[in-house]
Amino acid sequence: MLRHIVVPLVRPGLATVAVWAVASVWGGFLMQYILLRDPDKSPSAVVLFTLYTEGGQPDLPLISTFSLLYSLPVVLMYLFVSSRYGFRFHGGIKQ
Repeated sequence: MLRHIVVPLVRPGLATVAVWAVASVWGGFLMQYILLRDPDKSPSAVVLFTLYTEGGQPDLPLISTFSLLYSLPVVLMYLFVSSRYGFRFHGGIKQ
């Protein structure tokens, strides 16, 4: 009963919570920036912030490349969850 009734009903909710949790942890910046002082242990969000000069001038090609690579795991997780569980996040649009 659990496998045939409950799991199909809660699967979209669990997948949504999983995607939001990973995106939230992946994009977390402030706590990591404040607490971690060792540059070797800095996560990607903090490294992206350090690509600006002291005057605030960005190195645009480097930041663009790093941002693309940084967003890739979240996009891949979304595509995996979307294809694996057979539903789409359409925001309430009926199909």
